[in-house]
Amino acid sequence: MKYELTENGVKDLETGAFIPNAEGNRHWKEYQAWLAEGNTPRPIKPSIYHSWDEELEVWVEDTVAKQAAEDAERSFVLEKGAGELFFRLCKILIDDGVLTASDPRMVEIKDAYLEYKDLKGI
Repeated sequence: MKYELTENGVKDLETGAFIPNAEGNRHWKEYQAWLAEGNTPRPIKPSIYHSWDEELEVWVEDTVAKQAAEDAERSFVLEKGAGELFFRLCKILIDDGVLTASDPRMVEIKDAYLEYKDLKGI
């Protein structure tokens, strides 16, 4: 056999040269003539890297998806924790007499937090 199939063309087994699947290429035309004579190239060699590349791609996709899910959960917990911290801080400010429940600043803070909470779906 003179040729071996590759993913994008053939390999000339006599010279070791790669011949791309390109109609204008002189070597590709020679290969086509060789085929027309009834010759059969050696089948494509399975790449030892091909299945590993596919496995790596699947692993990366799974890892990215898991990390995104963990990040979403962590974000929710942090936002929920921030809301609880906000209310505890307000309670301390009220208990210490810094703010009163009817203090305009307290109303503005509460309204801003409730708007944030609605926006984030907390």
